[in-house]
Amino acid sequence: MPTATKAPPRKTREELMGRKLIKCPHCGELLMDLDRNDKVDLFCIPARKREERKDRLHRNYIRRRDNGKQKEYEERTKAAKKEWMDAKKNALRAEDIAKGVFVPVSALPKKEPKIAEQKSADLPMAANQ
Repeated sequence: MPTATKAPPRKTREELMGRKLIKCPHCGELLMDLDRNDKVDLFCIPARKREERKDRLHRNYIRRRDNGKQKEYEERTKAAKKEWMDAKKNALRAEDIAKGVFVPVSALPKKEPKIAEQKSADLPMAANQ
C-alpha cells in the first residue's frame, strides 16, 4: 500500500518571482530581499531605530566608564541604592512572613543542641579511664 506524501507548500507570488521573504526578528513584519547579492537589512524601521538607540546608549556608557565618570556616579548613588534595595527586601520579607512562607530563625523554638550518646567501644582508651 503506497504511503501518502504531503504536497509541498504553495509558493507565494514573490517567491515565484525569485524574491526571498524575511521576517523582522523584533516585530514579525515581512521584509523582502529584492537582490540576493546585497546585504539585507533584517530590521524594520522601528526595530532599526531601537537598535540604533541601544548602540548609542552603550557607546555613551563605554565613554563614561573609560573617563571615570561612571565610577563617580556609582559612588554617589551607592548609599541611596542600597537603602532602596534594603527597604524593598524588608517589604518582601514582611509579606512572606505574613503569608507563612518565610519563618525567621528567631521565631523558632529554642532548643539546646543534642549530643549523641556514644558507645564505650567508640571512645578512645584514655577516655574510659
